[in-house]
Amino acid sequence: MDDLQTLEAQQAVNSKFLVSPKSIKPCVAYVLVHNPKNKIFNANDYAYLIATELRRIGEDREKAAIILRAWNNGNIQALKLNELNGIIQRAYSKEYNYGCNNPIVVEYCPGKESCTYYKNLFRRRGSHRERDFYKYGWQKTLTPTQICLYHGLKELEKVLRLRPGELITASYNFISLRTGIAKPHLTENFNKLEKVGLINWRKGEPYKWRKTASQIRRIIPIPRPKNDAKMRSL
Repeated sequence: MDDLQTLEAQQAVNSKFLVSPKSIKPCVAYVLVHNPKNKIFNANDYAYLIATELRRIGEDREKAAIILRAWNNGNIQALKLNELNGIIQRAYSKEYNYGCNNPIVVEYCPGKESCTYYKNLFRRRGSHRERDFYKYGWQKTLTPTQICLYHGLKELEKVLRLRPGELITASYNFISLRTGIAKPHLTENFNKLEKVGLINWRKGEPYKWRKTASQIRRIIPIPRPKNDAKMRSL
């Protein structure tokens, strides 16, 4: 997708759906305007992509439902109303966001140089260096388990093709497998990493009738420890 297509898609989203072109990702704007067809992804996949983006930019469920119904009318194989409602329910029940390397959006990516979302994201987070973790002395204030878990989160970002600080959505089984930390120790150590300001997180629910994955986000740029003496007591 070139610069002109990006601009046209964002302007069309504003005129057709009253969605701010400055807030929505250009790739999702293109999907919303053009109803693309793909051999791998179907209308359900694209509807969920759009719904999660509308939630991310702050649109309420009622407006999301209106927008998705209008978008759905342009599909050759339109989804049923109950399917759309289910997709909206799932999208608004958890904070899942599609990363820029996700296969569903890569085809419609305008490139980092042209992507307003990417440039704004970088501007908000600022530059960072992973070695700041050691430069700031976190290895002196955290336990070996906490250090191992933190570095495991970086590995999860790579496995899930996320940029540093993007939201990680994963089960305890998957997290334990990738970080090497036993499941019984995850909650306690996630709580401690959040308490010292290195992550934000929300525990999932394993119950079958409301099963949700855990969500973790590293704080980027990496912050400095607030108080070394206080940190050691945590």
